[in-house]
Amino acid sequence: MNKNIVVLKDIEGSSENKKQEKRDTQYVSAKDIAARIIEGTGKYNQNESKSNRILRNIALEFNAMQAILFLCNPVTSVFELNASYALTPDSQPQPFTEGEGLHGQAVLEKKVIKLSNIPVSFRTVSSGLGSTNPQFLYLLPVVNKNKVIALIEFSTFEDIGDTGMAVLNILINELGEELQKSEKRK
Repeated sequence: MNKNIVVLKDIEGSSENKKQEKRDTQYVSAKDIAARIIEGTGKYNQNESKSNRILRNIALEFNAMQAILFLCNPVTSVFELNASYALTPDSQPQPFTEGEGLHGQAVLEKKVIKLSNIPVSFRTVSSGLGSTNPQFLYLLPVVNKNKVIALIEFSTFEDIGDTGMAVLNILINELGEELQKSEKRK
């Protein structure tokens, strides 16, 4: 009987090892995706800002339908629209402060917020073929030196999954460094 117990422990151990290997592989994959998003910001058209390149790369990587980047005004501490991707002309994102609404909550907590089952009235994605509504909304605070300097909001039709969430958690700090560098160059 003791032999059976040992075998069961070995099976459980190997199952746990496989789970850990899967998590490790997922993390490496997430690091690679995050690096692609950031590295892609270096390749640019002179007329495109670093903020617009970040949004474009996020849209390409996650099949985002729309995206917005708010930068924190260092004088007023208000997060103001800095760049957008595929917004309809009637969409005017409003400025916000830390702790105000969902955007402000993401800033306050310095954590990604994911919302599903977005209300139909929230935002419409339009093209020449028609219009529809996104199903998921992600709010990504961008941190530099433990201070939130920006917030990225993007919407998708499909969940980005665990690997996508791991990418966003990596980008919280790495995009902060990248945005700070570009702001210093101005």
